[in-house]
Amino acid sequence: MMTRMILLALLLMILFSGCAQSSAGPAVCESDVLTCPDGSIVNRVAPECEFAVCPKSASPAVDTPPPEHFPEAPRPTAAPVSAIAAEVNAYLDRGYSYYLSEDYSQALSEINAAIELDSENSRAYLRRGAVYRNLEDYARAMSDYNRAIELEPTYDNAYYNRGFIYAVQGDYTEAISDFDQAIEINPAYSKAYYNRGAVYYKLGELEKAQSDFDTAVELDPALEQQEYS
Repeated sequence: MMTRMILLALLLMILFSGCAQSSAGPAVCESDVLTCPDGSIVNRVAPECEFAVCPKSASPAVDTPPPEHFPEAPRPTAAPVSAIAAEVNAYLDRGYSYYLSEDYSQALSEINAAIELDSENSRAYLRRGAVYRNLEDYARAMSDYNRAIELEPTYDNAYYNRGFIYAVQGDYTEAISDFDQAIEINPAYSKAYYNRGAVYYKLGELEKAQSDFDTAVELDPALEQQEYS
């Protein structure tokens, strides 16, 4: 009877300590585990079969968004394209106003500022070419018209204006070629017909001249009273 009581007491001690004592070796601990706050797992360790200490550096897990979801630090950026375009257009509009009032020096200043901001703006070169044309600086006018066409090969107005320079310089073949190109791009370009007709007239090709004059006036009746320009 006493022996049974002793054995029962020993069994209860083993259960409460979480350990099972083997008869021939060190204590063998139960296989249950403890989950630490950081998500790691620890087992019981001999000889007392207490759970091992969780890592000291462990801290509660936090759901952290991937790095690419964090906002980036502000970076200096260039002005939006739309803002630059608006500034270029403002320069060009002011330049055109000065052109109309025949203040060519100020017109050039405004257009040059536009080109400095946008060196690939075909309209800027066209307008500067027009200023040079009125100043009778045909070499610079031609250079700007060439650049406008280089940037925009289907720029009908650039071909028309370059054709005008060729005509003024007496290069009628090139003038007709450019007027042809302008009309091919824009079949309703009345002034291109009119000035091509004027070139044909100078060359003595009166039938072609009359045909172009008729087409020009049909497209724009106001040209009937206009001189070659």
